[in-house]
Amino acid sequence: MERTMVNIGTVENYETKLPARAGFIAGVFGSLIIIIVVTGIVMLNGSDIWMAARLIATVVYGPDAMVGAAPIVIGTIIHLTTGGVLGLIFARIVPRLPRGFWMVVGLGYGVIAWALSTFIILPVLAPPMIAAAANVSVLFIAHIIYGFVLGLAGAGYELWWWLPARLRPPAS
Repeated sequence: MERTMVNIGTVENYETKLPARAGFIAGVFGSLIIIIVVTGIVMLNGSDIWMAARLIATVVYGPDAMVGAAPIVIGTIIHLTTGGVLGLIFARIVPRLPRGFWMVVGLGYGVIAWALSTFIILPVLAPPMIAAAANVSVLFIAHIIYGFVLGLAGAGYELWWWLPARLRPPAS
């Protein structure tokens, strides 16, 4: 019986690009991790577990975001959607990079996202969030993690498709 080898391609260390859809998904996942980190820290400080989502919802509800369940849902949706869109933008503006550089670029992008949201967007769209004295260092760390997730997605995207194909036994 003759065995045939199927060419499943190779993953080049210098030839990787994150598709827009994968960037969006990575951005949503990174935003979810931000929510987990910030919520954990908020809980350790003894504050309301939903405070971060409520503060984000002040964009829509203003001061009324501090009561009811709807602002929690809306704040979470706003945060995840914003993270997804930023992930999509990341995927579109970052060219093909060596795998190792994705992490550096992702971390830098996280810092830029933090700076823009903390010093430009939030003061304009959500003054109550700034008035609540959101801990800038906690948000900085959370956005660094967000950027790490984007960098990891860019560095490892092609591996998700290449590795399983390599692990399959050859067809007999």
